[in-house]
Amino acid sequence: MMTERDYQRLSKLVAMLSSDNDGEILNAVDAISNILNEYGLGWTDLLLPRKFLKVRNAQADDLKAEAADSGPLDPAQATPKQMYDALMQSPRVSIETKRDIRDYTTEISENRVRPKTRADLQAMYRYAIMQGRHI
Repeated sequence: MMTERDYQRLSKLVAMLSSDNDGEILNAVDAISNILNEYGLGWTDLLLPRKFLKVRNAQADDLKAEAADSGPLDPAQATPKQMYDALMQSPRVSIETKRDIRDYTTEISENRVRPKTRADLQAMYRYAIMQGRHI
């Protein structure tokens, strides 16, 4: 769930997209992309705000929610980092596949996850974590 602070920042950045200054627009696009990537969201999620309905007050709320829920997260709501960690720790993921997954480390650590990378992580996460298949 997105923090209230990040949600307010995202709202302000979206408003900046109507600026007459091209540099300001490009900076806003970059900042919006970083926020969306941090929460495992894409630009289409801005058009479908159902993921933003649950906004938490503080980052500490994340710890409470994760401790209460011991099952795997829905791939559409899990961040790329969460999916990456789950896949790397799973015994159902082969060593060869883990080696391929490690290629995504830079993108994830820099919060610049491409849509293809997100789709790959979600597909592997669904098979290995959600469905319990060996990949």
